[in-house]
Amino acid sequence: MWNLSGNLCLRTAQKVLQGANEFSTTSTANHIMHMTRLRVVDNSALGKQAMLEGRPPKCIHVYNKTRVGTIGDKRSFATSSCCCKKNKNKKEAGEYTNTVILPKTTFPLYISPEDRMKNDHMIAKEADFEGIYKWQLAERSIDKVFILHDGPPYANGRLHLGHAVNKITKDCIVRYKCMRGHRVEYRPGWDCHGLPIELKAITSKLSGLEPVEIREKSRKFAKEAVGEQMKGFKSWGLLADWSTNGTYRTFDPEYMKLEMRTFYELFEKGLIYQDYKPVYWSPSSRTSLAEAELEYNSNHSSTSVYVRFLASDLPNDLEALVQEERVYFPVWTTTPWTLPSNVGIAFNPAFEYAIIKAQTERDTAVYIVAKELLNQFTQSVGSISTSIILTIPGSRLKEIEYIHPIYNKKLPLVGSDHVTTEKGTGLVHTAPAHGPEDFEVARKYNLPVLDLVDECGKFRVDAGNQLDNKDIFTDGQDAVLELLGESIMKIEKFVHSYPYDWRTKLPVIYRASLQWFIDVEKIRSSALKTLDEVDLKPKSLGHDLRWEVSKRPPWCISRQRSWGVPIPVLYKDGKPLVNKEIVERACQLIDEKGPDSWWNCSVSDLVDKDPELYEKKTEILDIWLDSGLSWLNVLGRDKQADLYVEGLDQCRGWFQSSLLTSIALRGVAPYRSVLAHGFVLDEDGRKMSKSLGNVIDPEEILQGKKKDPKSAHGIDVLRWWCLGHRNLADPIRASESIFANSSEEVQIIRKTFRFLLGSLNDTDKSHLLSIPVSDLHLIDRYMLFILAEFTSNALDAYENYDSRRVYSNLLQFVARDVSSFYFWILKDRLYCEAKDSPNRLSALVVLYNLFIYLGLVTTPILPHLTKEVHMHTPKSLGVNDFQKSLIADLPSDWLDLSVKAKVAPVLQIRDEVNASLTGMNTVQLALDLTGREFTDKIQEDFYHDARSGEDQLAELFKVSEVTFENSRTDPVFNKDLNLEQNEVSVTAAKSANSRCPRCRLYVSLSSNSLCSRCSNVIKDLNK
Repeated sequence: MWNLSGNLCLRTAQKVLQGANEFSTTSTANHIMHMTRLRVVDNSALGKQAMLEGRPPKCIHVYNKTRVGTIGDKRSFATSSCCCKKNKNKKEAGEYTNTVILPKTTFPLYISPEDRMKNDHMIAKEADFEGIYKWQLAERSIDKVFILHDGPPYANGRLHLGHAVNKITKDCIVRYKCMRGHRVEYRPGWDCHGLPIELKAITSKLSGLEPVEIREKSRKFAKEAVGEQMKGFKSWGLLADWSTNGTYRTFDPEYMKLEMRTFYELFEKGLIYQDYKPVYWSPSSRTSLAEAELEYNSNHSSTSVYVRFLASDLPNDLEALVQEERVYFPVWTTTPWTLPSNVGIAFNPAFEYAIIKAQTERDTAVYIVAKELLNQFTQSVGSISTSIILTIPGSRLKEIEYIHPIYNKKLPLVGSDHVTTEKGTGLVHTAPAHGPEDFEVARKYNLPVLDLVDECGKFRVDAGNQLDNKDIFTDGQDAVLELLGESIMKIEKFVHSYPYDWRTKLPVIYRASLQWFIDVEKIRSSALKTLDEVDLKPKSLGHDLRWEVSKRPPWCISRQRSWGVPIPVLYKDGKPLVNKEIVERACQLIDEKGPDSWWNCSVSDLVDKDPELYEKKTEILDIWLDSGLSWLNVLGRDKQADLYVEGLDQCRGWFQSSLLTSIALRGVAPYRSVLAHGFVLDEDGRKMSKSLGNVIDPEEILQGKKKDPKSAHGIDVLRWWCLGHRNLADPIRASESIFANSSEEVQIIRKTFRFLLGSLNDTDKSHLLSIPVSDLHLIDRYMLFILAEFTSNALDAYENYDSRRVYSNLLQFVARDVSSFYFWILKDRLYCEAKDSPNRLSALVVLYNLFIYLGLVTTPILPHLTKEVHMHTPKSLGVNDFQKSLIADLPSDWLDLSVKAKVAPVLQIRDEVNASLTGMNTVQLALDLTGREFTDKIQEDFYHDARSGEDQLAELFKVSEVTFENSRTDPVFNKDLNLEQNEVSVTAAKSANSRCPRCRLYVSLSSNSLCSRCSNVIKDLNK
C-alpha cells in the first residue's frame, strides 16, 4: 500500500478523478494517486458542495484511510500541510517516477451529466447499431436463425418506462444471440388502429365527423406517434432495421389486405360466424369490447336491490296451503336497470326451496326462497318473524308463473344450473340482452331477447315513456327504481369488482347486438395441447395463459368504429354475404384508391350484378385480431418465432390472440418460447400515475429533467436499471434513488474498463497469446478460473433470458473478484516489474482475457459503454468491435479445479489475516506461515519454478515478505488455524527491512536503497 508524505495539488487531483486523458504525470502526488485508489476529500462544507457541483474548491485536505474494496474505490492519504504548498519531499518521491509503468489511456473515467446525452449520441453514431443489425443479417448463416417476434406497441403517445423494459429486454436478447453466432431476425412493429387513437385524433369532436375524416385524422396521429416512438427506440440503442421494409405497421395497406383475406379464410374454415348475443359493450366508447380491453375496478359501487315478483297460477295444492296470502318470488340484483328487460326467473331444479311466511315492517306475505339461502334472505330484508310452510323440490317451480312488476305481464320460471347459492335467493332475474348465461337460458326456452338499451347506454323508447332516453347508470336507474315502487324490499350500495373500459375508465355492460365471432370452442383443445410444447417463462405464465384460453368465450371480433380494418362483407335482406370475390375486390380497391376505399366506394364497386340489392356496412375488425395476426405478416405460413417477449398482462391479450389465430390457420403455436416481464412501479410499490406525481419519463433519465441537466443519467443507466431489475414477472421498481444507485454501479464497471485499458496500453496481443496458461503465476491461473466460472454463469443466464442474474453476477465479479481482489494485489507487479518480465506478462495475459470476456459479457446490456471502450482500445491489442464479435467457447485449461484447490486454503488464511489487521498498512508487515506438510504444500504450489518468483504469497497477502519459519519478534498478529485438518500458525510482524524508494515495499536491505528487483529494473533501463 502506498503512503503519501507530501501534498496534492487539487487541480491535478480533480483532473485525474474526472477523467484525465493521461495517467502518467511527473508529480509524486499523481504517481501515488494512480498507484492507489485515491479520494480527494475537502473538509469544508463549501468544498464538498463545490465538488458535488463540479466546481474546484481552492484547496483540499486529504486524510489517511484504510483500503476498501472496489477498483476506483477512491482513497485518501495523510498530508502535512495545505495541498497548494510546495512538496518538501519532491526529490525523494520523484526520483524514480519515470521508471514505473503507470496506466495510460484516453478513455475518460467519468462523463459529466451535462455531457452524457452528447456522449451517447456520439457513440451511437460511431457504433451504427442499425448497420450492425443489417450486417449480421448478411453475414450470419441462414442455418442458424433466431427469430424474436416483436409485439407491436400501441401508437398513441409518448414512451414510458414500460416500453423501456420491454424493448431493452428484447434488445439484450437480440444482441446476445448475434454474439453467439445466430442470424437474428427482429422486425419492430406498431399497433396503429383502434379507439384510443381515434379518440385522441378527433379530440373533443365525438360526433359530426365523417368516417373518412376520422380515419385521416387517426392515421396522421398514428404516423406521428410511430415517428416519435421510433426516435426514442433508436436512442436506446436497439438493434433493428428502422426502414419501412424493416418494420411493420398494422395500418399499412399490405397488412390490411392480409387481414381481410385471413377473415375470409377463417370464415371458410367455419371458425367465423355472425350472431346476435350479449357482448361487453362500452357506452362511453359506443362499441363492443374484447376481454383484453377491460380492466376491473375493485371499488365499483352498484345499487343492489331485493325485488319481489308476484306469483301467478300456483298449483292447487300450493294454493290451498297459502290460502289467501300473496306469494312472491324475491330476487337480488346489482343491475336494477336491467329489470325492464326481464323475461323470466331462473331457478335450479337441484335445489330445495322453502315456502315461508315472513313478517316485515311493511307487511306479511309468503315467499319462495332456496332453503340454503333462507337465513341470509330473512336477515337481509329484515324479517321480524319467519315460519316455514312447506319445502318443495326446485322442479316444481316450473309449474308456476309470475307477473312483471313494471309491465304487468305473465312470465315463466325456467330451470338452469347457472343458479348458485353463493348469494341472493336461489332465484335469478333473467334479462337475455344483458348476460351470457341469461342469453343461453333464453335460447333453451325460446324466450324473447329484449334490447331496450342503445349504444350510448340509454333506454330506447320501447322501454316506455318514463324511461325513454335516460341513462342506465344515473337517471334511468332512478326511474326504474321508482317504477318498481312497492316491489322493492330493500335497497343498498354494494361495492364489488366490476369491468371498466380500459380506455375511458368508465363502466361497461353486457348488451345484445349483432356481432362477428371466432368460435374459440372449435380450437380450444388444440390450443391448450399446443401450449404443453411451449417454453413459458415464468412458470406462472403457463398457468395464467392456460386458464385464460380454457375459459375464453367466443371471441367478438367486430367493432362499431371507423379507425381499423373493414369487415369485407355485404348484406342482402339483412343476411351477410361473404365470398372471395368481394374480399379480393376490396383489396384491389385499397391498391387503387388507398386504405380508406371501403368507406369511399359504393356497392357497385364491389359487385357487378344487382348492386341495389346489397348493403355495405362500415364495421371494423377488433384490433386484437390486427396484432394477433402480426406473426402471419412477419413470419409467413412456415415459420415459428423462437421467442415472444411482452408484459405479463398479455396472457389475456397478444400471447393469446396470436396463439388462437395461429392454431386456427395452421394448427401450431406462433412461438416456441414466451417470456413475460412484470410492470413498473415506484419504489413504494405503487402504480405510476400523473395524479400521484410518480411518473418517470425515460427521456428524463437520458438527458435530465427540464432546467436540470445535472440530473441526466444517460442510456447506459436506463439499460442497466431495466435489465438489472427485471426479475421475470415480478414488479420492477423505479425511482430517482434507484437510478442514482444504478448510475454508481455503471461507474464501477466503467472504472474497471479504464484500469484494464490503462494497464494494457503498451501490450502486444500476439506476444500475450504465445504464453501458455501453464506458464502463468498460480494466482493468475486462479483468476482465469474465476473468469471462466463467471463467463459460464453469465452465458447460462443469457440463454435463460435471465438478465437480472447476469447483472448481479457481473457486478459481484467486477467489484469483488476483479477490483477488490485481483486489481488490488496486482499493482506492484504491473507498475514496478520490468516491462517484458515474465511476472508482468503473466498478469497481462489475465488482464487481456478479462478485458475481452468482460467486454463480451457486458455488451448485450451496455452496448454504448463497450463501444466507447473499443473506441479507446489501443490498436496493438487487435481487439474487434465487441458489437460484431462472437462469444466463443472458453478454453478448457482455464477451468482447472486443481488450481482452485491450491489457492483456496491460502485465501482462507488471507481472509483471517485481513479481518484481524483492519486499518493497518499491511505492506509494512512480514508474514510467517508454519505447519509442516501444509506449508510444504503451499511452497510447492506457489514456488514450483523460478519463473514464479518468490513474491506470489507476499503479493496475495499484500505484505512485503512471506517466510515459513516462526522467527518474528513483537508480532502484531498471531493465530493458529485449522485448514484441511492441518494446523497452520500465522504470525505477522513489522518487517525488519527498509522501504524501497521505488516500489515502496519493505524489502530493501538498507535505508534509501533500492531492492534487488528495482535495482535490476533500473540497470536494464539505463543500458
